Amino acid sequence: MAAANPKIRSPDRHPRTLSNLLVPNANQHPGKSMKKVSVVIPTYNEEENVIPMSEKIAEQFSELKEYEYELIFIDNDSKDSTREKIRNLCASDPKIKAIFNARNYGQFNSPYYGLLQATGDCAILMSADFQDPAELIPVYLKEWESG
Repeated sequence: MAAANPKIRSPDRHPRTLSNLLVPNANQHPGKSMKKVSVVIPTYNEEENVIPMSEKIAEQFSELKEYEYELIFIDNDSKDSTREKIRNLCASDPKIKAIFNARNYGQFNSPYYGLLQATGDCAILMSADFQDPAELIPVYLKEWESG
């Protein structure tokens, strides 16, 4: 499968890191009034963080009523209970999706594949360990909307 070459924007006020890239997606939703945001979170042995992170993201989007969202966890063959917790999250919320890698594909290939699977109008890549606070999502979206 050939990947599209997406434009990558980084807000000027924030350092350019993988975690705060906003990637416009070619899968736009014509005729829809709400824009869809894909939040992609790579994981590896993050059993302590996946539930609190999903809750924080849901909390942020409950205040961002003009957006719908999907949360995509992409797991790099965790050896702890991360996968079980992600499965439970997926079962309890249709907005949460999972990709389970058969092996650890590393910190660059795995997030890239997660971005390719995103269906939103834009995608936000975040760390599972709260290195990037979920409270920055409104800032990222404001910068994305301003062009």
